[in-house]
Amino acid sequence: MRFFRSMFFLSLCFCVMTGCATTKAEKKVIKKAEAPTIRDEVIVPPSGSYEECLELLPVHIMEYSFTASKPLTFNIHYHTEEDIIYPVLKEEVSEWSGILSVADQDYYDSDQEFFCLMWGNPHTESVKIIFEYKVREE
Repeated sequence: MRFFRSMFFLSLCFCVMTGCATTKAEKKVIKKAEAPTIRDEVIVPPSGSYEECLELLPVHIMEYSFTASKPLTFNIHYHTEEDIIYPVLKEEVSEWSGILSVADQDYYDSDQEFFCLMWGNPHTESVKIIFEYKVREE
């Protein structure tokens, strides 16, 4: 089982880097503080993933949470010129919440402003995710 989880995680990392295997990707541009809370519900197919990307500026803080019908992998990541940075990286979680401060990211580059929340489904059945996030200024 550990071997399969490791292989899934490596495949997921490869897909994040190459842009493959996402069942749906959205980019939401948020530049105003106190934006409304975004709530959504998605179904991630077996061995699939879902990624939600949004623009965050150095003055932004993102509050986020989710629940899933089965444990899955979850990360928040962003790309630099030579790497992918994971401020949040969790395995086998069916719920999680947190706060991400862009100003606290050591490798943040003003040329890239998109941060992505990503869920990976290692199961042979679909997984339902209910998530929400809100962006505010520090």
